Amino acid sequence: MYYKQMILNRPFSIEQVKSVMGSYELGTRQLSLSYTRFKALAKFAQIDLQAFERELKGLQGDYSIGSETGIKRQLLTDEEIVSWYNQLKSPLSKWCFGALATWGLRPHELWLIDLDTLSKANSGLITVLPEQNGIVGKGKHPRSRSILPCRPNWFYDWELWNYQLPQSKGVTARDLGHVIGAQFKRNKTPFLPYDLRHAWAVRALHSGLPTSQAARAMGHRLTVHERIYLYWIDEQ
Repeated sequence: MYYKQMILNRPFSIEQVKSVMGSYELGTRQLSLSYTRFKALAKFAQIDLQAFERELKGLQGDYSIGSETGIKRQLLTDEEIVSWYNQLKSPLSKWCFGALATWGLRPHELWLIDLDTLSKANSGLITVLPEQNGIVGKGKHPRSRSILPCRPNWFYDWELWNYQLPQSKGVTARDLGHVIGAQFKRNKTPFLPYDLRHAWAVRALHSGLPTSQAARAMGHRLTVHERIYLYWIDEQ
């Protein structure tokens, strides 16, 4: 499953592995297994394993975002998010980036926003649907959920009611995640789409949103949410 996502007409590289693993959410068994299998493939391909481990630091071991694996250092500040948004040129890239940052969505969930809720009059409150146009949300039984922006000014400043999405032939979460990941790479954005989601989660905690509500907004089970963001929950 993991190897099928590689671009087969290109040499195996750490950059390809980072692209694939960046489409998985932290704290998942899927991410853990992919790291183990890609490391074995890297060894077979005679890739420098020290370089492999260094480049993928934070995507191994303890998958809690607050752990000492290095992910904590990658947490984006609001100022960094705004700065990188302002550097984007394409309105399409701006909308995708802005929506991920404002609502803490998984990349494929950009395609699951209920457009009837995406309006200036709705004050940034959106609904993410379990299924839309053949695209299905994550999990065995995805549910609708409503999300408010932690930074309402981003919704207005960036005019996120003007909905835009890139074209994609695929409809799976993985396919659509790769579309957004490729967009970040083209724009030379030095972090992954999921980093915007993690920043939303910690921002929600700091704003005083109860952990159970934050978990629901992100589409997490409470136990999963607490495991991934344990460091900041304890700090809060």
